[in-house]
Amino acid sequence: MKTEDYLSQQFLASHPGDGALLLQHFSIEELRGFFLEIKPSIASIVLEYMPPMMASEIIIGLDLECAGSILEKLSIPVAAGLFRRISTKHRISLLGVLPKKISFKIQAVLHYPSGTAGALMDPNVFAVPSHFNIREARFQMKRFSQDLLSYLYIVDSTQKLLGVMSIRELMVARPRDRVSSVMNFPVSTISGHASEGAILNHPGWRTFHKIPVTEKGGLLVGIIRYKTLRKLEGIYIGPPLEKTALEFTFRLGEVYWVGIAAMIQSLNGAMRRTGKSKN
Repeated sequence: MKTEDYLSQQFLASHPGDGALLLQHFSIEELRGFFLEIKPSIASIVLEYMPPMMASEIIIGLDLECAGSILEKLSIPVAAGLFRRISTKHRISLLGVLPKKISFKIQAVLHYPSGTAGALMDPNVFAVPSHFNIREARFQMKRFSQDLLSYLYIVDSTQKLLGVMSIRELMVARPRDRVSSVMNFPVSTISGHASEGAILNHPGWRTFHKIPVTEKGGLLVGIIRYKTLRKLEGIYIGPPLEKTALEFTFRLGEVYWVGIAAMIQSLNGAMRRTGKSKN
């Protein structure tokens, strides 16, 4: 990997928001060539900070393999948001190249209208049946990635939400106790059809940093993460006063600008290579 390409990717990984802001000044065709050459894991981080319409235009112009490798690394709510902005033809093709588990979760979110809690939820929920004991719940916990492990939700055989435990409570409870005997209830929830305003004003944020999303009858279908709340605050309330993008860049110094220069040089190189491949 060339030095400028390495610095470019390191910059984007460390400052995806500012990188996305700069990339918005290039054409969609130029950006597609650039995204073909950077790691899918970094491309997915940057896409989360780009305007959804621009991100979706980039995705549909990539070959299916490349697009799929980027999409499967996006969070489910962000991926679903991009799918809402592409044609049915492209949607079917892209869903077909994704792992079935991820494809199913994206389609579950697409079931809800845009602007609702269901459209913004993450279907990845750490939940166990109420008849499990603590030892069994701990065993199941090992199957989940660490970013999911904040709360343990307890459900009945129909997936109705019954209670919640923090992971700390789970670890200190007696192994033979049933989770239903030590869980906390009732649980603060939000309807999958609730508005973005309802998410912003939900009282549960005073105590929890994830809010369960439920359907009729209390069925657990997903969670709203705290980072989703922060994104909504940025849309409806605006960013913190002293952290606008330009003010922030000027405070980061020479190393930051080296990263920007490398990214632009890498982007220009991608543009030249894309142009040659067309001729």
